[in-house]
Amino acid sequence: MYRIVVDSNRGNKQNATSNSTGAALQQVPLPPDTFIAERILDTRPRKDGVQGQEYLVKWKDSDEKTWEPSENIVSPALLHNYYTSPEFQNKISSNNNGAKTQASGSLL
Repeated sequence: MYRIVVDSNRGNKQNATSNSTGAALQQVPLPPDTFIAERILDTRPRKDGVQGQEYLVKWKDSDEKTWEPSENIVSPALLHNYYTSPEFQNKISSNNNGAKTQASGSLL
């Protein structure tokens, strides 16, 4: 298993600690099992029979896109950016508009 994060610092992530003077946060290298994504493009149910979601990930500095299981996505910002994106909101709207509702009455 590996981890997928989003970061605009080209391979580095911010260390969450700072000194008492409020100095700038330190840069620390990412662990070797961590890959940087640009953004999530889509979601779907997992295809391998396991419950959960897969995300279509657009990789940073690459044209490559791959479907990744949800447990590999460890960046709350990456998920937040996807679920608040206009693309996701349009997907939800189109799914709701296409839903069929059954007219009242009994089925024979």
